[in-house]
This record gives sequence, C-alpha cells and structure tokens, in this order.
Amino acid sequence: MTERALDRMAELAGDALRRVGSLRLAVDEQERDEVRAEHDALLTDGFGVEWIDELPEPLAGTYHAAILHPEDGALPRALGPSSGVQGRRGGSGDP
Repeated sequence: MTERALDRMAELAGDALRRVGSLRLAVDEQERDEVRAEHDALLTDGFGVEWIDELPEPLAGTYHAAILHPEDGALPRALGPSSGVQGRRGGSGDP
C-alpha cells in the first residue's frame, strides 16, 4: 500500500476512514532494529513516516524508538477487509 492508496481508501470510505495517525513503539533493542527496518521500507514505498530516536516522557525509558506516521488512517472494524463490504468502483484504473 502507498500514501496514494491510503488517499484512495479515504475517498471510498468517506468519513468512515479517520486519519488519526499512528505511532509504532519498540519495546527493546531487537524490536528497535525491526521497527527501523519497517521505517526504511515504508520510506522506500513513499509513506510519510518519521523515525523518532529519542522519545519524550513518559515514553522515554520504557520504549527505545518509534515510527510516527501522521497521515495513517483507521477504519471501524465493521468496515475492515473481513467485513465483506466492497467499495464502489469507478472508471478504469480503480481497484
């Protein structure tokens, strides 16, 4: 998925898709490396993500790093992929 696909989901879902952002926290050094690899892959795929190396209180000391994705979105569970609800289809090139 790309930022463009997320924008398209917002078009199809309307107000149901909430652009609340996301923060993925690393709980230890091993997960920090995994989260860093995810960050790099997201950047390569064109997502607007930010690596946070030094977290503010009260997160500092508990978590080792994070990925911030300010434009990430969330759908209510009832409208997620397993709901069986299909989005409308438009012209050519639409999913």
